[in-house]
Amino acid sequence: MSATAEIGTLRADVEIFGSGGEALLDCTKVSLPDAHRTMYAEFVDAIGRGGPPPLDASHGLHLQRVIESADTDVLLGA
Repeated sequence: MSATAEIGTLRADVEIFGSGGEALLDCTKVSLPDAHRTMYAEFVDAIGRGGPPPLDASHGLHLQRVIESADTDVLLGA
C-alpha cells in the first residue's frame, strides 16, 4: 500500500494484483464529491493536533498483515 501525490492532485486509486491478474479502481469516480476534501481536511486536522491521522501508515501495515493472513489461509485451505 502506498499513498503519494503531488500538490493539487485529486486522485485516489486502489490497485490489487496477484497471480490471477490485476484490478484497478479509480476511487474518484465512485466516491462522493466531497470525500477528498473531507480526507484532506482530516489530515490537516491531525497535523494541527500534532498526531497521526487515524488511517496512517501503521493502520496500512495492519491491513497488509490482515490481507496476507487471509491469503495464506485461502492457500492452505484453512
